[in-house]
Amino acid sequence: MCDEQPGRPASAGAPLLTMVRGAIACLALSAAIPVAAMDIEPSITAHAIYSDNISLDGPGLETESWVGMLEPAIKINHESSRVALDVDYRAQLIWYEEPDGADQTLHLGKVGLDLELLQDRFFLESFYDRSQIQIDPEQPISSTNIPFIINRTDRSLIQTAPHWRSPVFGQILDVRYTVGRFDYDDPLTQDTKFQVADTSLASPEADTGLGWRLNHRYLRFEYDTPPDSKAQELVLTLDYALSPGFSLVGSYGRESEFGNYTSSKLDDSIWSAGFESSGTRTDLAASVGERSFGRTFNLSLVRRMGPNGEFTATFTQAPRTSESAYRERTVNQDSVLTTVPPLPTVPSDIDRPGTGFVYVERFAQAGFSRAFNRNTLTLLVYYEKQSDFQARGINATTPGNQSQLGTILRWAMELGPKTQLDTELSWVDRSFTGNDDIKDTYGGIVRLRRELGRRTSLEGYYRRSERTGAVNRAFDYTENQFGISLTRSF
Repeated sequence: MCDEQPGRPASAGAPLLTMVRGAIACLALSAAIPVAAMDIEPSITAHAIYSDNISLDGPGLETESWVGMLEPAIKINHESSRVALDVDYRAQLIWYEEPDGADQTLHLGKVGLDLELLQDRFFLESFYDRSQIQIDPEQPISSTNIPFIINRTDRSLIQTAPHWRSPVFGQILDVRYTVGRFDYDDPLTQDTKFQVADTSLASPEADTGLGWRLNHRYLRFEYDTPPDSKAQELVLTLDYALSPGFSLVGSYGRESEFGNYTSSKLDDSIWSAGFESSGTRTDLAASVGERSFGRTFNLSLVRRMGPNGEFTATFTQAPRTSESAYRERTVNQDSVLTTVPPLPTVPSDIDRPGTGFVYVERFAQAGFSRAFNRNTLTLLVYYEKQSDFQARGINATTPGNQSQLGTILRWAMELGPKTQLDTELSWVDRSFTGNDDIKDTYGGIVRLRRELGRRTSLEGYYRRSERTGAVNRAFDYTENQFGISLTRSF
């Protein structure tokens, strides 16, 4: 998703021109897809919004404001045997009563294009995303673009990946080489080029017996100011299927040293041992091991509760940068057609983009999803810890350990064939080393939507955001926001 920097002159042409050029290139590469073969969904939405703290200022400094917003949007989708194209773009033209001169034009968009250049063998997978993100997680942040705050910047991600997959002497070879870059509008945030090379050679899948897989991965992140961050690993994995649906899994290999991120030499050993189990109702995988940064434990659990519900739990540990973590959250997320409501996305509210920090991320989440009658209910509990930060040239000091513990509850009710009521409540406790806890308590959002016709809908909402516990009390705030919007699709 994508926007422009609040508090700066709006540059409506540049982001839009970039996205239009990208779309034209996509269409050219996809062998001139006929318009009739595409699903095209244009729409326009008019918003009227009131906020009692438009700049998220501290107690006693609040400024209230009326806000008007016009939001044209278009979605384009095409899928065929050799081409998959997905375009999602919208602009936000925002007018503020207060503060003076705050009016801005924001652009949001995402383009994905997958081409099958040689049937079942050679693919080209490309992706573009332009989004607005926080700069400093300890300053005021917002989950929407309505509050006028300066703690945000535009981020553009563009990448392409040639991908080869074929049998080799009865084994399966898979090679993908991804190149791309992150660009930030904020001059103090480091732009980043990256390369990710993934190669695997594996035996064919079998219900019983011994299988194997050899994986190699190389990563390099190049920042505006040296040094670069590099990592490499080479791992052989053996799995022995004792029965259909149950396997013992072990792996051993080498990886670059976590504490020496400027070198990709395979200096340290890596191993893990565990099991994988899959059944009609339950999938479970667990392992313990050792990596260059210490002992590891990984868990993945899916428990299906009929066709409309499931419980999931995961725990992972891995070295990261802010850019690599964002890529894994955003790119190549496979969608599965299911009647189970999707879980909310964990907010990246402790990331420090463009800093070049290398750290160990420990991430856990448990979620419950259920659809029943005319209701859908989702509950997510998550914990993320970033630790063992490595100092680099552009940042001689590190932020120390930081973490977030939170929960998100969503409940959607169909009040009638044309009316829906959505409620979301969330809470997160974010902790930064050397500082008091910073607690974001979102009283949540209540949204009522009414279909006025096949192409027209009316929506009203109330949102409350509250933050307490900041070391700098000027960063504490409370905001109440009311809005009404009318959408027309074509």
